[in-house]
Amino acid sequence: MTTPESPTQEPDSGATNSQPSEMTEVSQSTVESVQGEVVHLNQCGVNRVTAEAVEFNNGGAGQVTAQQVSVQSGAAGLVQTGTFNLSNGSALAVTSQEAQLSKSNVGLLVAQAANLTDTRSGLVVARELQGERVRSVVLLAGRVDAPVETLLDNRSVALYGIITGAVAGMVYGLWKVFLRRKS
Repeated sequence: MTTPESPTQEPDSGATNSQPSEMTEVSQSTVESVQGEVVHLNQCGVNRVTAEAVEFNNGGAGQVTAQQVSVQSGAAGLVQTGTFNLSNGSALAVTSQEAQLSKSNVGLLVAQAANLTDTRSGLVVARELQGERVRSVVLLAGRVDAPVETLLDNRSVALYGIITGAVAGMVYGLWKVFLRRKS
């Protein structure tokens, strides 16, 4: 792994750094695991990152655990963080206290507070949601202060449940009536 004295690592497939350091920078590499207080990734792929702060540009990470995560034009698989920033990128699943996404895609976002701008998502669960041009398949939020296009939101899910229950009840009732007449 690299240290502040050697800011760029040569391409390597399968390298592992298990020694936490103050600052770790990885560039144009494929690395299995990175640990450090502050990790900067540039045009590289990393399977697992554990740090206080992670920042990566034009790269990807499979699993990221950090207090702060910032992704610019990259992709992340599973992210657990306190603060998450994603710009022009994608993430599969994110759990965060605060999340800010801009011109990005996310499969699952669970956050206390989320600010989404021109973002597409599969499922968003948030206590507070702010932003602009948010598109989500399912949105479950306590407070929403953003124009949102959803397939299902809190009201739609409740309405769907009521209608489904009513239809199932009627079908069951008709089935019982039909069985009594046949006997």
